[in-house]
Amino acid sequence: MRRHAWVLVCALATVPGCSRDKDPYADWKAPQFLDEGERLLRANDLSGANNFLRRGIAKAEKAGARPEQTRIFVSRMLYIYAAQGNIAEVEKIFAQTGGAAAPRSMDARMGLQLAILLKRAGREADARALAEKLALRLDAKPADPEEIAFYAAGWIVIDLLRSANVELTRAKEASDAFVATLTTIAGTLVAPHQPMLPGLRPWIMRYVDHLYDSERTLVAQQVADIVERIDESAGTTEDKSACLLLDRNFPTLGCLAAWPTK
Repeated sequence: MRRHAWVLVCALATVPGCSRDKDPYADWKAPQFLDEGERLLRANDLSGANNFLRRGIAKAEKAGARPEQTRIFVSRMLYIYAAQGNIAEVEKIFAQTGGAAAPRSMDARMGLQLAILLKRAGREADARALAEKLALRLDAKPADPEEIAFYAAGWIVIDLLRSANVELTRAKEASDAFVATLTTIAGTLVAPHQPMLPGLRPWIMRYVDHLYDSERTLVAQQVADIVERIDESAGTTEDKSACLLLDRNFPTLGCLAAWPTK
């Protein structure tokens, strides 16, 4: 029986050797709390996972751990709050990690997710301010293979927010950056005949519509041509992914939030 199950038994019945006053996790070290938090996360128990992660941070800090040593706990909690739609906690933890103050070191996925959530909440100015910091982050570091789909979606969001604010020249800069990112993606997919990255196609198709609507016909055609080249090489346009997963190791954390249609 797992220790947290034992706590429940103690709470409901009198069991020999069981004391409500005894903490069954008192001897656990921070990595054990992380392991249990991640196990619960895979089991879709987000609240339980969050509780263990919090205890892990407390244990690590008590042992003198430096912030970079507890970053994994904070990152997991950040994603959990985002999955729960708790924008207030996401903003709080995102600020604590330095995402807003030091954009070049921000978590690009969560910066993007938070910008979309702020837009969905009607906080256009806040979403736009965060998107500009995200642009600094995307410019500062080349994307690795695990991040590049989020770079593409990030430039789309930056363009959409700049366009809505009638910053047309800067919107074009974002579309240029998107095309460069998509070209890089094509370069990794065409030769090995791999299909479009899972979950990215719907973002691109909606973006092409935006490009046409904003009278950037040549850019829209360029994007469509790149997608067609990927599809022809792969021999398929099929994408069974419902969305762009935030973390493929933890599908229970959900997807990159959809851009609002209005």
